[in-house]
Amino acid sequence: QDTVVSIGFFNDSNSSMLLYGWQTRIFIQKFIERYPHVNVELNFNVSRGKEVLPFDQGEIDRVRNQPTMSGQIKLSFNPFNKIYLHFNNVFSTRWLRRFVNSGNAYRENPESFLARGFYTLDAMARLQVGPDFQMFLKVNNVFSRKYGGIDANGDLDDLGYNPQPTQTIQMGMSYRMH
Repeated sequence: QDTVVSIGFFNDSNSSMLLYGWQTRIFIQKFIERYPHVNVELNFNVSRGKEVLPFDQGEIDRVRNQPTMSGQIKLSFNPFNKIYLHFNNVFSTRWLRRFVNSGNAYRENPESFLARGFYTLDAMARLQVGPDFQMFLKVNNVFSRKYGGIDANGDLDDLGYNPQPTQTIQMGMSYRMH
């Protein structure tokens, strides 16, 4: 006879979450007359909150998997006629990991439940060799920062640290046929 064990997580009727904050997106293009192909995009998110944990495990003064502040700054421009550059900056402050299951444990040692914040830069350059031929170089995570991503889903097999890729380099070309 086989025995099957299933474990699931769910909120009980006494658990709750309060999350508040603001988000903004600012897109600016053609703001320098001499350089009409300069574009800047700014995205910011600021949030605060608290949770009442399920199964009478107490209250925590943050919302799990929610950084206090995160954002993105994109800059793209054509410094010369046939060259295009794009820079994507992403940052996040630290956040509370999903596997906090006790308000007392969190209050006793909050640092053990916090994921580090991070900053990454992705850069891309494209050269227009001819009317139908382009070459590009893309470097993701230019500074090869090691950081963990947001926890997956709260299952028992989640990684304690969700590593994200360090520096990756892509080169390529494209040719358009008529």
